[in-house]
Parts: sequence; C-alpha cells; structure tokens
Amino acid sequence: MKVVFDHQAFAMQRFGGISRHFTELAVGLAARPDLSVRVVAPIFDNAYLRAAPRMGPNGVRRGLNWQGAPHPVKFGSARAWRGVERLRAALRGPADIVAETYYSNRAYGVGRVRIVTIHDMIPEIFAGRHQFASADAPTLIDIKRRCLARADHVICVSHTTRRDLLGRTDLDEAQVSVIP
Repeated sequence: MKVVFDHQAFAMQRFGGISRHFTELAVGLAARPDLSVRVVAPIFDNAYLRAAPRMGPNGVRRGLNWQGAPHPVKFGSARAWRGVERLRAALRGPADIVAETYYSNRAYGVGRVRIVTIHDMIPEIFAGRHQFASADAPTLIDIKRRCLARADHVICVSHTTRRDLLGRTDLDEAQVSVIP
C-alpha cells in the first residue's frame, strides 16, 4: 500500500506539533514492510524532517522516499521552482492514501483515500473572541471546511476535538476517528 504525505506542514513549520506529528507518523508507518511511505516536500525548512534517520543514498530515510532541498531555499528562486515542479510530479501518481498535513484550498496528490487530520477547533469555538478575531480566522475556517468536504476520512487527535468537530459540522460519525 502506498501512503503519501503532502508538503504543507513541512513547508510552513521549522518546529511545531503538527510537523512533528506527521514526521513521527511517517517514520512509524515506514517501519511496516507492507507500506510504501513518501513525504513529498521538495522545499522545506523543518527540523524534524531533516533530523529523521537516514538510510541509504538519495535521501532515503528509514524506507521513506524523502524528496527535499535541505534548507533554506528562497521562494521564487530557480531552485524553488524546480522543487515545486518535483512536488507536482511526485503527487500526480496515484497513491492508496493521501494525507494532507494542513488545510489548503487545493487538494494535493491523487489517492483512493484522502485523509485530513484535525488537531483542534479553536478558531471555530473562539471565532468571536478578541484574541482569535483576526482577518485570517474566517479564511482558515473556510479552508478547513473545504478540506473536510473532500476528505474520505478525518482523524482527530483527541475525543474532545472529535466532539467539537462533530458538533460543528454535518460529518458522519463513522467518517471520524480518534488517534491520540
């Protein structure tokens, strides 16, 4: 079975819980002999991804086919555009599972099953409060809604997040799992 993780969390976070979560998940899944796991991140500045154990030539790490420019790459440079083209090419091939690592208007990759992970519902719960009221909040909420609409399955990191998600969307309970 072929599992592909997209680039989003690794391109936006140098450190952080979301990118660490997906790095650990990819490394753990890659240890299984029945899975082919790829993190397709041609441009990243993520410490967890960079520190993942290396095995073999060409950046293959623990059975993972990592594609990436180590860092930093200036966006807009020729090297960055080559990375974007590699991302598009790598995500074109069909996978059994595509895991979106963050929320995007656009679906990256082609897979039989698309999985979206919800870490919390803070913007939705506290949208009207001053500290969470920003120009970006409605946009993030709308983008997250679009991700959920295209997801075949949703993973929540806690039962509380699952409860909050199901209380604010029309998702079927069977479509949402908790993996702490």
